Amino acid sequence: MADHRPTHSYFKHNTVRSVSLVLVVVAVAYTLIFEQQAHGLFSWLQNSSSIYFGWIFILLPLLCLFGCAVIMMTPLGRIRLGGADARAEYAWLHWLAMLFCAGMGAGIVFWGVAEPVVHYIKPPVNADLVDNALLVTFVNWGLHAWALFAMIALAMAYFAFNRGLPLSVRSLFYPFIGDRIYGVFGDLVDILAVVASLFGLATSLGLGVSQIATGLSYTLGLELTLLGKILLVAVLAGVATLSVVLGVSKGVLRLSYLNLWVAVGLFVFVLATGPLLWLVGEAPRWFGDYVTSIIWPAQMIDIYRENGAWAQQWTTFYMAWWLAWAPMTGLFIARISRGRTLREFVLGVLIAPTAVTLLWFCVFGGAGIHNTLYGDGSVSSALQVDYSTSFFALLDTLPLAFVTEVLALLLITIFFITSADSGALSIDAIVAHGNTHTTSRQRMIWPLATGAVAIILLISGGLQALQAAAVASALPFAFILLLALAGFARALWQDRKHAVPTSR
Repeated sequence: MADHRPTHSYFKHNTVRSVSLVLVVVAVAYTLIFEQQAHGLFSWLQNSSSIYFGWIFILLPLLCLFGCAVIMMTPLGRIRLGGADARAEYAWLHWLAMLFCAGMGAGIVFWGVAEPVVHYIKPPVNADLVDNALLVTFVNWGLHAWALFAMIALAMAYFAFNRGLPLSVRSLFYPFIGDRIYGVFGDLVDILAVVASLFGLATSLGLGVSQIATGLSYTLGLELTLLGKILLVAVLAGVATLSVVLGVSKGVLRLSYLNLWVAVGLFVFVLATGPLLWLVGEAPRWFGDYVTSIIWPAQMIDIYRENGAWAQQWTTFYMAWWLAWAPMTGLFIARISRGRTLREFVLGVLIAPTAVTLLWFCVFGGAGIHNTLYGDGSVSSALQVDYSTSFFALLDTLPLAFVTEVLALLLITIFFITSADSGALSIDAIVAHGNTHTTSRQRMIWPLATGAVAIILLISGGLQALQAAAVASALPFAFILLLALAGFARALWQDRKHAVPTSR
């Protein structure tokens, strides 16, 4: 394996870190001083990209799915990340736990009940309400999202472990511009990735604390003031910093593994004590509709055609959000995937998480719809007040409600921490030019910066503006991913043509 990393002075002057931090400070200051103008500008950028380029956000995941299918079904799947002699660093279960916690996080908890019920109460079209509610939820959270993560992660992993390039976003352009990735253009690409990732992490942490506060109020009757929310952000950022300092194996892995078993426990409990027979009877049709929508997407096309505003608000927004997170999430997935064959990678990053995600929404979302249809309607009533309470409202209808609600709060909290620490490690790798063995002091910068930005925006009320800015970054990342796919395909073709050794 050739090592293309240069030894010149580029690595001695960290342009990416310095410029990224300056841009973050400028953007946060702008949001603080001109809050309304900032919100208007970033919202306009987000909406404009969705209106004029929404078709890219919808088609790009399909292209990534096609790429994953090609890898799965051809000899390309035998190629091993790191070379034929490389071996996986993490066991399958540990690997899956980390990539799932980094990829989806607390979103599946808060939206696990809320989104299917919302689509049932306010359907995009007046058709089979229950079936459409689960179908569109599956589309928003399923294969399409994970395909985006899988392809950008696979490209970065291949260039890093099989081509000797830095584990960074800039390496995706190597097939086109060669060593010029180490110049100004590469800096700009990595700076965009760092700034967008930090904005995404900060808004996720800030908004997440508000959601946790809602859960504390619902479960324990504990009302958090602004000071309480600030302290909660500080605690979460502090734990994430400790996890980052400990590293992947001692920090992220342990938290992810703990969260995996808490999630499994809640899942089994709700399945066993909820409307089990009804779910077993309905689920095969829901899954069948989803598979059909991928092979022949006529039903989803009809939904988009009949209600374009709904599509922009939901599916287009989701695809843009996943795209905005793809470089950061993809880099972390690539980092922990050395030694996997490409086929194992696709199975682990695309198929397994999608299956878990769909089962989660099937059980929790299905139980919420069942409560709306045949129960006391408490879930839909809670949802009308605050989406964040719907998950707890569902648990309230089942035995041992207090215990399960406390476990749900623990699950949500750890999800936010694992998203923050894995994201911070990805940012650290980018600014370190792919070096994953940086000092503890350097790794601490990013979770602390994330917490600081979240606290500042929580005080000023600028979280929504920064979230819009993060989503708006999806458009440039869409073109980066398109080029990454082309470059990855070109690299695979060149390596196969020159008989670069692969795994059996």
